[in-house]
Amino acid sequence: MNFEDPLRGKSLDIQKLAELIRPGIAAIEYKGERFTGSGHNEAWRAFERKHQGIRLDDFEKIPYAGFVTTRDRFVSRKEALDIVRRNRQLIEESEYTKIGILRSEDRLKHPEEIWQVSIPTSKPDTK
Repeated sequence: MNFEDPLRGKSLDIQKLAELIRPGIAAIEYKGERFTGSGHNEAWRAFERKHQGIRLDDFEKIPYAGFVTTRDRFVSRKEALDIVRRNRQLIEESEYTKIGILRSEDRLKHPEEIWQVSIPTSKPDTK
């Protein structure tokens, strides 16, 4: 994906920039399908609307919950936390990040702030 860098007036390839977590988009990935929302509860509701016969308890849901990166890659909560720490994207540690879990409620810097460029916006798919 290419976009115009307003600071330099030239096209940049987003794949060459540091991979970051998209703030405000939590994701569930289950058997090749991705469901997103502004939080994991919203993403699970989207999953449950499509798969009404599948019931998972909270413990069973853990491996399917994660985030979407700026390269549109699904990552687990643990990998997402590694990414935000490596790129200094995490605004402040929470009681959960301190034990190794990134939650959709944790506050992150927007990729534009870290890259110092403007990128196209995308909205969560809550169908």
